Amino acid sequence: MAANAQEVSKLGKDLYDRLRKFTEYFADIGKGLDRALESYNKGVGSLEARVLVTARKFKERGAIAGEEIEILEPIDKSARALSLDEGGLFPELIAAAEPVDEDDSMPLLNSKSATGQG
Repeated sequence: MAANAQEVSKLGKDLYDRLRKFTEYFADIGKGLDRALESYNKGVGSLEARVLVTARKFKERGAIAGEEIEILEPIDKSARALSLDEGGLFPELIAAAEPVDEDDSMPLLNSKSATGQG
């Protein structure tokens, strides 16, 4: 019975460690998706505002025949945040993700005072 309890305990620890690592990977994937989406939207904005506006003028002036250039729209979505605090499984990851409050013992040196927010 004791050996079975030890095995169950080890399996639980192993599973917990694997889930923790897996959630770290998913958090990294989400950050990568957000960065890719931000870059895509910047590229679409630049292409539409700086390049395609000029290219479409050829069509307007009759210099080019054929189909219109499609309008590109930015994507207004983001990756769903992984909720690590559900059930309190990974408190160390929650603590690492929380913003650090600035030291209020030197109010003239923190950014809140410098920006008038403090």
